[in-house]
Amino acid sequence: LSSSIGRLRLSDCTLVPKKGGLAVKKSADGTGIEIQSCITGPIKLESKFSRLEICESIIDGQGADAISGKYSELKLSASTVLGKTVGLALQAESSICTEKVRAERGQAGCIRFCCLPFDSITPRRYRCQPDKALKQVEKPEEREAILKRMVATFTSIHYGHPGYGQLSACTPEEILRGSEDGSENGAFSSKKQPQREADLRDCMDEYLPIGLNAGIFYVD
Repeated sequence: LSSSIGRLRLSDCTLVPKKGGLAVKKSADGTGIEIQSCITGPIKLESKFSRLEICESIIDGQGADAISGKYSELKLSASTVLGKTVGLALQAESSICTEKVRAERGQAGCIRFCCLPFDSITPRRYRCQPDKALKQVEKPEEREAILKRMVATFTSIHYGHPGYGQLSACTPEEILRGSEDGSENGAFSSKKQPQREADLRDCMDEYLPIGLNAGIFYVD
């Protein structure tokens, strides 16, 4: 965007990560951007007083900054950010940020039920990982072990793969059920995978003939 259009909304779109993302130039001050159920490459906001809202989407930095907007207000909801995030102010819930997050205004906003690197500079965090897991741990070796374990892992982070952006089964349970409603953190939170699995197990126990066992097996 090179001029202010007031508002831009992207819904159910794909901006192929390998071919670029979204850039908002300095002349587009005050633009409000909404991204709903999308996949995009890096987002770079050079404008001032802009607002970026991302919901149920994947932002892929392709090995660099995923969201760069030090003059912009950011809001994340049930989204996955693959790369660093920089913003003026930040509000987030049920999301995953794979690399360091930095919000210039530490007293504005709140991060709730998210997974992000422990050394991120953000507003206050509520029931986020790995913060929650580290809360009652004092020994350095235990803290180090938790920091190594409490990381979101994905089936694939390569766009075009069927499992792109999907949490793998070896992701810690605290992240697989880390959202406020007990679903997984990130862009697939709305699928309610943990709840669906629990319902399936209940059905199997109820209708399975005596003497037989059943289980859930994941295939690639």
